Amino acid sequence: MTLVILVPLVLRAKAQKGERTALASLKSIAAAEEAFRRQDSDSNGVLDYWTGDVAGLRGIDPGIARSDLEPLAEVSLPAAHSGNWFRALIRDGARDEAYGQDTDGSGRRVHHRDAFGFAALPEPGRYQPRVFVINESNAILFRAYEGDVLRPGTPRPTGSFAAEWPGPTTSRLWRKMP
Repeated sequence: MTLVILVPLVLRAKAQKGERTALASLKSIAAAEEAFRRQDSDSNGVLDYWTGDVAGLRGIDPGIARSDLEPLAEVSLPAAHSGNWFRALIRDGARDEAYGQDTDGSGRRVHHRDAFGFAALPEPGRYQPRVFVINESNAILFRAYEGDVLRPGTPRPTGSFAAEWPGPTTSRLWRKMP
């Protein structure tokens, strides 16, 4: 009987730890974005954010960089970071615009002057039912998903997660972190 009571408690504790790590990692990504913009880390002469991917963002923990779902360049030893995968969002649904813009005339659409968005998605099979997103104002939103948002094996989005900051049609599904 004790085992029946303990198993759900242990699973919930693991889920909470994974969510705490996801939130801390997203805050770390946002801090790296602010430093990237403030210091013009890519030396393109434009104070802009890096929106290409997670792995290409300078100043983040290598474990977070390795857990990029869609890196622009090959990542050595890709692996989930404490049960989470991360990705750059491709659209800002609230503004109805892409995050990737050519801000320096190079033809690369991996910058945005004013905005960025990133998501933390639980590793397939984890007991962590929530996905988190963060943007340039450090707003963190979360949403519960009933199924996996990533396919097992080499993780790829299942299609249930749209890679965009919530807009008018989806904002009712998301809640702001207190």
